[in-house]
Amino acid sequence: MKNVFKMFIAFMLASAMVIGTSFATALATVYWYTHRKEINAVEQTEQTDSNVVIGNEEESGIEIARTTLALEEYAAYGVMPTAETAYTLTATVTPAGSENKLLDWSISWVNADSAWASGKNVTDYVTLEPVTAGGMTATVSCLQAFGAQVVITVTSQADESKFATCTVDYAQKVESASLSFGNVPIQLGGSTAVQYEIGKGIQGMGGKVSAAVETSDVYTLAEEFTYSVQFSAYADYLGTGNHFSVNDLSVTGAGNFEINTEYYGEEIYFDYDHDIVHWFIMQRAGDIYFKNLTPAGIAAYLDNITLPGLYQVNFKVIGSYGEYSYTSQVYCDGYTNRTPINAVSLDATELVF
Repeated sequence: MKNVFKMFIAFMLASAMVIGTSFATALATVYWYTHRKEINAVEQTEQTDSNVVIGNEEESGIEIARTTLALEEYAAYGVMPTAETAYTLTATVTPAGSENKLLDWSISWVNADSAWASGKNVTDYVTLEPVTAGGMTATVSCLQAFGAQVVITVTSQADESKFATCTVDYAQKVESASLSFGNVPIQLGGSTAVQYEIGKGIQGMGGKVSAAVETSDVYTLAEEFTYSVQFSAYADYLGTGNHFSVNDLSVTGAGNFEINTEYYGEEIYFDYDHDIVHWFIMQRAGDIYFKNLTPAGIAAYLDNITLPGLYQVNFKVIGSYGEYSYTSQVYCDGYTNRTPINAVSLDATELVF
């Protein structure tokens, strides 16, 4: 299983007064957001880092900047390949013309005596390595989840009273997620098979769109997650012009979904009344509307499904510090017919031998 990681960082800077050519004090807060993408033992795609929020508050010309390192940059910066994520932090000494800009970097727990941090080595969780001795840039790596706040300090060698600190937090992450349409469990990262009920007035499989997540128990920042469910074209058919087809005939309206429409909390059913009634096949000789067919007529088409794909489910778990994304390909592999029997009759009422 491949681990994929995601980060959220928020910087809040505050500095002390600058005296002469010395280094100023700043406060920066870094929120680490990482997760292993393991949902139901299948991989899923991670969104790009779109949840970065940076808040700068500068005083006396102090600046602290950060840069996220891509996985392929780890080796160049001496980052362990197993690190969840890594960044560079860059401190700025003011004024720019200062003769001695050498800095010392250090890392520690904010409260080493806290219940979680006590007896633990901070560098087993977060490491700090200056790019060069006394340099203005350092590499910060998150090795694993941690449950106590970390502080990074950078101090001017010319005047130890001038320093900057950066606190590091670990945001709660999703460890597993599930999605269902009523009685249909959606296979995240894979394909979900459904069957249509072709009897008119009979509810088929499906129901309310609902979701749940299991979250990590080691973190310093608690998360509250919301959910989003939208549909798009079946992935295998993208760019091909193909659609759900029966008897090699493309069925318009199959799946009955709208793009860019939110379906979380709505009801999705796979049956005649909610879906099949909207189906039709365009033909020169005249369009075939499934609403005009009997259950037996519908069954005749569904007995030969030539392209089964209906749509792709796009499921997102959204938190304050980041976002998880999952997909599932929904396809039809058959039908049920629970049309009730109204009467039984014979073509003769008696037999004489």
